Amino acid sequence: MAWTVGVDVGGTFTDFSAQNEATGEVWLHKRPSTPDDPGRAIVEGLEAFAGEAGRSGDDVRRLAHGTTVGTNALIQRSTPR
Repeated sequence: MAWTVGVDVGGTFTDFSAQNEATGEVWLHKRPSTPDDPGRAIVEGLEAFAGEAGRSGDDVRRLAHGTTVGTNALIQRSTPR
């Protein structure tokens, strides 16, 4: 079965959503972000998808990634001068 997976890396949490393209089944997951290495939270979340949904990387047809880190920094005016 083919899944579409979306990942949003935020300053506090990294959110995941996945949908089975054939059945419409949805899987949602949230985990703490890892600001020192954002990729670590992504890998951990994908491992959770594999474990909890009983799937493997071969089942992921599409992976979409986004981040709110930059947007939040602008809104909060916490960017370097």
